[in-house]
Amino acid sequence: WCGSWKIFTLDGKPVSLDDCPMAVTLKEGRPVRGVEIVIERPDGMKVNVLPHPDPIFDKTGRLVGAVNMLVDITEHKKTKEINNLLQRYNEQLEQFAYAASHDMQEPLRKIHTFSNMLMERNAGQLDESGKNYLSKIIQSTDRMSSVINDLLDFSNASKSYEEMSAVDLNEVMEKGKTDLE
Repeated sequence: WCGSWKIFTLDGKPVSLDDCPMAVTLKEGRPVRGVEIVIERPDGMKVNVLPHPDPIFDKTGRLVGAVNMLVDITEHKKTKEINNLLQRYNEQLEQFAYAASHDMQEPLRKIHTFSNMLMERNAGQLDESGKNYLSKIIQSTDRMSSVINDLLDFSNASKSYEEMSAVDLNEVMEKGKTDLE
């Protein structure tokens, strides 16, 4: 068995024929478990496998051979690597979302604060249209702040589970109309 394919450790180092799992089973008369190896088939394709060689003994207890079952775990390993990569990307995305939301909130706070100051300090000098414009700026900054917080909450949705609650669709429609005004 060991001579049919080239055998490697996970870091790519060749495994000698004397050290392959089947050879160990035949030399030591014991099963080998938990040793992941990479085999290169005659067609050149490399496959990750878990070998399960078991010794075979005759009635007198003498070792007469061994049988091996190879479990191809190549696809499982690829899936696991992809999942790990996706997890790292998600963590980076969460960090970016947090930083971006913080950076976007600060200018919004300033716009909101200065708009409020203009409204309060110049209330007597503003006509209705000026008051209306400042009011819309303030409402828009509040809405944008809410959207940023909602996006941040959404990006963290995988970390926590919130109970669903009833939503007043009339209120949602009114907010949508105001946003599109």
